[in-house]
Amino acid sequence: LDPGWAIWGPCGGYVATVLLRAAGAHSAFPRPATLSVQFLGVARFEPVDLVAETLQAGRRSQAVRVTMTQEGRPISHAVVWTTVEPDGTDGIHYDWTEAPDLPGPAGLANFDELRPDGAPVFPFWENMESRPVDWLDPGRWETDRPLAPVLQNWYRLRPTATFADPFLEAARVAMVADLMGWPSVVRALQPGQEEAWMAPNLDVNVTFHQPPTGSEFLLLDASSDLATGGTIGSVGRVWSEDRRLLATSIQQML
Repeated sequence: LDPGWAIWGPCGGYVATVLLRAAGAHSAFPRPATLSVQFLGVARFEPVDLVAETLQAGRRSQAVRVTMTQEGRPISHAVVWTTVEPDGTDGIHYDWTEAPDLPGPAGLANFDELRPDGAPVFPFWENMESRPVDWLDPGRWETDRPLAPVLQNWYRLRPTATFADPFLEAARVAMVADLMGWPSVVRALQPGQEEAWMAPNLDVNVTFHQPPTGSEFLLLDASSDLATGGTIGSVGRVWSEDRRLLATSIQQML
């Protein structure tokens, strides 16, 4: 695991992409349909062992389980459903989705421009360009909170934004989906309260609806509406630049 993807330890979304790529290497089918990851431990930035096995396989779909361990210690596991590439000749077709009425990435400043004097807090952000829809400068961060626990950001991987491999394309969608939890929570906290807590992700579950198809930027529209009983749940949607719904995700934090 590469320390360039650190947020505290290895970012959960980064771990999810490793599991997803292993499932893709194992699967007989070219298209990921769902990804369900359980985070069991924090890995070191050292080699990990991956084992992929088929749980069920049919003519049009396959369930693959991937386990990640490090020196025998469980780190995470995932179940990935894969399926055939749609050809448009069968199945049900409709689209009732409605993209959020938000500006596109071209009209927004990126985080590097908004905080020119501040280095990224974590190495992960060297790999990901972020363009927030609603930017809170340090002054507003102290005076305007608590706010609704909503996160609406455009993200683009750097230096390479898109990929030919469908599992890599799905991986960047999953990585963005995993970012929804704590960043939305802290908006609903009193100033300084976030410093007293950490909320590690227990899991992330992503339903892939359609591929990004060359969309460099991905919009994450997410919220963490309820914190109670020691857990906080998040729900998010990932959209393309041309406002197609790419994925729906849910996540539980402890």
